[in-house]
Amino acid sequence: MSIFGKAVRYLQEEGLFGEGGGKRKLEGGFDTFLKIFCVAYSLYFLYTTFFGLVSQETHVGFYFLGTFVISFSLYKARPKSPRGRMSVLDILFILGMTAVIIYYIVEYPKLADRMGSKTQTIDAVLGWFIILLSLEMARRTVGNVIPGIGLVLLIYAYFGPYFPLGLGHSGFSLPRIAESLFLSGDGILGTMTNIFASYILIFVILGAFMEVSGCGKAFVDLAYAITGKVTGGPALASVITSALFGTVSGSAVANVVVDGVYTIPLMKRMGYPSY
Repeated sequence: MSIFGKAVRYLQEEGLFGEGGGKRKLEGGFDTFLKIFCVAYSLYFLYTTFFGLVSQETHVGFYFLGTFVISFSLYKARPKSPRGRMSVLDILFILGMTAVIIYYIVEYPKLADRMGSKTQTIDAVLGWFIILLSLEMARRTVGNVIPGIGLVLLIYAYFGPYFPLGLGHSGFSLPRIAESLFLSGDGILGTMTNIFASYILIFVILGAFMEVSGCGKAFVDLAYAITGKVTGGPALASVITSALFGTVSGSAVANVVVDGVYTIPLMKRMGYPSY
């Protein structure tokens, strides 16, 4: 078997081409590391909310790196992966992604200047590294559908000239795809990631504080008081609770963190279908 074949087989055994392996419950030093990292991660975004950004590339890069570290720490590659600790491959991926993000932040002025010119080899290599590991992060956390769609779109971008009339296009080279998804404003570290880092994450953190403190339950209790005796009360309570918190956050993700943990299980217990 060739070296490439052995590498593919190893990745298959690690679960990188199948459904994710579920969540971990870290123990010992791994658990301590993740807790310290999450506290530092949250404090950074609280700081930038009050005092402003260090720089946009640092802000976006740290947000993406934090999401990556948490995902690869808490979600296994396959069911047989270690449950109480990260695998060696996970640690290597985290170290590799850390190096990529540091390169992105430090070299950002030069990267921005050469966007649109001939793609440098290092940009293409690091671009594909972050693309493939982003797909792997999605596979671990939400299953195969989202990364599957991503793979289809990557195939479409590269094999555009071979598609039938109406769907075909001139095609993009592998370095050009990597550069676009790595460095452009429409890429992985672009506008959408900046929106999540600047506006949505802080409300997710707020939602977590409200859940732990019990403040989030106050929204739910108020909604129950209004709808408790009405037919379909739990569902109406969910709508009202979401509306109340939505006026504060404007974020669907933060909404789920605050009130979804109460209202969704209640509706399931009452027999509401999950769709």
